[in-house]
Amino acid sequence: MGSSRSGEVGDDARQGRSLALPPLTLACPARRAGLLSSLHHEISMSTSSPVPSRARDATAEALVQFIRDEIPLARAMDLHLDTHTPDRLSLAVPLAPNVNDKGCAFGGSLVSLMTLAGWALVELALRERGEDCDVFVGESTVRYLAPVWTDFRADAVLAPASDWATFFATLTARGRARIEVSCAVPGEDGEPAATLAARFVAKRRASS
Repeated sequence: MGSSRSGEVGDDARQGRSLALPPLTLACPARRAGLLSSLHHEISMSTSSPVPSRARDATAEALVQFIRDEIPLARAMDLHLDTHTPDRLSLAVPLAPNVNDKGCAFGGSLVSLMTLAGWALVELALRERGEDCDVFVGESTVRYLAPVWTDFRADAVLAPASDWATFFATLTARGRARIEVSCAVPGEDGEPAATLAARFVAKRRASS
């Protein structure tokens, strides 16, 4: 996930459609700001219509299978899809292949699962809109708050200051965009056992 070549798949694995929008003229700041605002509005209208649940389920399952096929660590962790909505994605793993010498979850597995969940949240949104992008982690901060003694999951959501409309407007205008994601592994008491605050970057691939 730290590589700029994460998540490469062909167009036939993608669903959704790209918006046909005019190119952005960068010479004039006022014009640039106006066009970004227009893009934000048009993409807000586009993203307000959800992808049909059956199609979304198929895309999410295909994405998780891609992760398992292409990332040996994910396969060794026995990662699988837990739940997903347009604003949240959860991945889960059993404790047994992710245990440390103390019998609780290995810290490396906790941060890996949270990173993968955050990456998958962004990648799924891109796939649903037919965007062909590399997605990678720009930066992240992890906190370990309590041991985990059972099978566990990681929940990924957009950070409070982030939204899809701005992300896709920027991607359309510049071919590159970043978005903040918050991830957490729930603990036994309902409080987070670990958290991850991450910035993910999407960059459109050059047309072949």
